[in-house]
Amino acid sequence: MFSLSELPACARFCCVAVDGSYRSRLVRDIHKVPRLLGRVVDRRQREFYSGRWSALCAIESLTGRKEAPDIADDRSPLWPLGLVGSISHTDDWALALVAEADKANRIGIDLESVDAVSKVHGLVELIASAYELGLLVKTVQTGLMTMNELIALMFSAKESLFKALYPQVGVYFDYLDAEIVQVEAGYVELRLLKALNNTFSKGDGFRIAFLFQDRHVLTWQIDLL
Repeated sequence: MFSLSELPACARFCCVAVDGSYRSRLVRDIHKVPRLLGRVVDRRQREFYSGRWSALCAIESLTGRKEAPDIADDRSPLWPLGLVGSISHTDDWALALVAEADKANRIGIDLESVDAVSKVHGLVELIASAYELGLLVKTVQTGLMTMNELIALMFSAKESLFKALYPQVGVYFDYLDAEIVQVEAGYVELRLLKALNNTFSKGDGFRIAFLFQDRHVLTWQIDLL
């Protein structure tokens, strides 16, 4: 089970094991739940509803209300009025981070299995620039992390950044549109390599926090107003 310490008072975090019972529990608690369309395999349903259950738990802890995010037209979570948040899951864990929208501008969170990421063929070429590859090698030499851990961290940090920025900019951007420029104990610094609408400029920087636990890496960002 993952936990986050020292969150701001306006935010709540919840992590649950992926479980097949969460859809029926959501129906019991809030009656109307988001509905996956089409033929969806059991594994995907378990992960989806586990993520919604973790969001409900975080929202209830923050507001006292039993609510879960719906599905927006672009398939992203549609958060209840007055809240911002982010959801992530692996095969075995689902988690959510939510905050009050009048106190937090954006949130992104992501969880990845180090071992699962290491098995994805050709992933490094899709997510890492030449500069980042050099940074990874230098970081491995310091003994701070292994190469597999760094690759999982890079993938997760860029996922968290996308989840944080996308609701504001409304446009997709690629892994190679942001670059890690610094790796420190507990956080990485990223910068944009392209402008995103009129909201963010090329060169804008972002700090993403991280922790490793049980061969997983958890990354997150909360931008307070």
